[in-house]
Formats: sequence, structure tokens, C-alpha cells
Amino acid sequence: MNPSQLADQVERIILSQTDKYAAQAESLQGTLYNYLVRILKNLQIDSEGYIMQSAANRSFLLEAENLLQEMLPNESFISAVNRTLESIPTINAANVSYFSSISDSFKENRNFIKSLQTQTVSSIESTLLQDGLTAQIKTPFSDILNRNVTSG
Repeated sequence: MNPSQLADQVERIILSQTDKYAAQAESLQGTLYNYLVRILKNLQIDSEGYIMQSAANRSFLLEAENLLQEMLPNESFISAVNRTLESIPTINAANVSYFSSISDSFKENRNFIKSLQTQTVSSIESTLLQDGLTAQIKTPFSDILNRNVTSG
């Protein structure tokens, strides 16, 4: 393959995995939204439409937070992330072929690539399945709900 074809191959692999992951994330987002709407529509409001500060409303918040804990991440989301991670060696191999085709002086450094791959996998897992999920979705969600009930 020529360099342009190899570059296209790398791009196709990345875009394919991104599309699959995005479709799964979008599906999960829709499901989660529907469940949360069912819970939060029960929030008690006063005659002017403000959220009341009540034990019942606190209970609805706890139910919503528990739902978020249970659903994030779910099996299909984890599977989508794992499929993305499994594509990394294929992308690495295609990149090696690309750089080898454009430069006679290119020499693959397997240790560096393996180290980079391990770091990338760890970073993705942390961001999408562990700490990042809590920091970017769960905690802000809880903060917004609590702030709105507390402030009415």
C-alpha cells in the first residue's frame, strides 16, 4: 500500500471505532435521560412552580443519584470502550506500516510503542470507566440536582 492508502486505513479504523463508541454513548444517554425524567417529574413544586425543599424531594434526588450509579457504566458501554481499546494494536500496526513507507530511516521501537499503548489504554479506562466518569458526569449531575432543590 502507498502512504496515502495507509493513512486512509488508519483514519478508517479510528473513525469506525469512534462512531461505534459514540452510538453506544448516545444510546446510553437516551436511556438514562428517560429514566431520570420519570424520577424527577415527581419532584414537588410550590404554587409558583419552584422546587420545594422537602424530604420527599431529597428522596427523589437520592433515587436519581442511585440510578446514575447503577447505569454508569453499563455492560454495553463497557463493551463499546473495550472494542475501542482492542483496536489500538491494529492502529499501531497500520501506523508502523505508514511511517515505514514514507521514511527508509524509520525503525519501529516496540518497547516505546508498547509503553505508549499501555499508557493510552490506562488513560482511556480511567477517563471513560472510572475516575473521569465520576468527575465529568456523576458528581456534576448530583451537584446540579442538589443545588436546584436547595435553592428551589
